[in-house]
Amino acid sequence: MKTLFNRIAILLSITVLTTQCKKDKNKDQPIAGTKDEWVVLSKDQKDFGDDAWGFQANNKIYMTAFDPWFHVYDVQQKKWTEEKKAFPTDFMLRYNCLLAQHNNKVYIAGGQNMGGKLRDFWEFNPANSEWKRLPDLPVPLTGGNIYVYNNNFYVGMSATTPHNPQSQRWIYKYSFASNAWENTNIELNSYAGTDGITFQKGEDVYYGGGYGYTASDPNPKTFYKYNLRTGAHTRLADMPTTYIENARPNTFILKEKMYGVVGTRMIVYDPALNSWTHYNNLPEDDEGHGILYSFQVGNRVISFTQAGSAFEYL
Repeated sequence: MKTLFNRIAILLSITVLTTQCKKDKNKDQPIAGTKDEWVVLSKDQKDFGDDAWGFQANNKIYMTAFDPWFHVYDVQQKKWTEEKKAFPTDFMLRYNCLLAQHNNKVYIAGGQNMGGKLRDFWEFNPANSEWKRLPDLPVPLTGGNIYVYNNNFYVGMSATTPHNPQSQRWIYKYSFASNAWENTNIELNSYAGTDGITFQKGEDVYYGGGYGYTASDPNPKTFYKYNLRTGAHTRLADMPTTYIENARPNTFILKEKMYGVVGTRMIVYDPALNSWTHYNNLPEDDEGHGILYSFQVGNRVISFTQAGSAFEYL
């Protein structure tokens, strides 16, 4: 009987081990400096769809899609509320707009709606919900990014109207000192795509992926560093996969590494090693939606699905 019991125990151990191996066969390795875990914060339903835009301020996250007000997620309370103070009457609802934060204020530029691409430029103060219209963009822009350096805005990787693919390389500069747009004659390299992945760290801008403008490489995996002070370009390690974010806020820097999240996958760039890691099997909400929006609130990363379910990355 003892021999039979031992055999059964061995078989059970093998079964459990095999099951665990199957379960962990494709499990990603933890990222150094993090717990590599996603935890559910709340499952409140807010149907933003996949075209929302937003920002974080005062420990809250502001998001909107096609409502003329902000839906506000309180990080401490872990719940959604609505700020019903309406947007200005001449602020058109939009998606794929360009966003930046500077001196506790939020800047919204361009984007598009059913009428086409937009060129208006706005300042929003979350502290008192006041809006201020600034000088319009030089041209209508969508799908790009705003970088802040030396009290100036640099706008790049944007599509124009009428669409000029090469315009994705152009950089436009806004000066706070003169409250005006200035000519820069700055061009990024030929692989600057719209709606790609991008990060800013001091005077360095990292960018890649998105929609390329060459027929031979419509979805580039190339990745570059551009220095806003010197104008120097450095080609870095190619991305492990194509990455198109459609101008959604879903990148962040944590523990000196750069993260891009779309749906159930995440790519991570380590500048120290000039290397990438590709992760799959990120969490979904109860309706099967993956993560589309991520915000860095202090040292915390709060992410949402298109239905408003909230997760935190540890």
